[in-house]
Amino acid sequence: LLAQIKSVKHTTVKNGKNAGQEMARIRIEDSTATMENYSLLAFPAEYKEYRDYIREDMVCLIYVKTMSSGDALILQRMEVIWELVL
Repeated sequence: LLAQIKSVKHTTVKNGKNAGQEMARIRIEDSTATMENYSLLAFPAEYKEYRDYIREDMVCLIYVKTMSSGDALILQRMEVIWELVL
């Protein structure tokens, strides 16, 4: 997906093997608005690797997989295309 990061909510994992580690819920939007308000989850390993790029107004090529419930995308890899400067 080629998408713009609209907002980021940083959180800490409460349970399981990653308890205490940081992750993020990211709202993304693509240029067609078909992905408007879609949630992208960056679990601890990916969050740690891409944390410097997970911020508002970054335009990224995002590689994802879908959750079995279909209500969110899971970040696998990302490449920054550009940062919007307003």
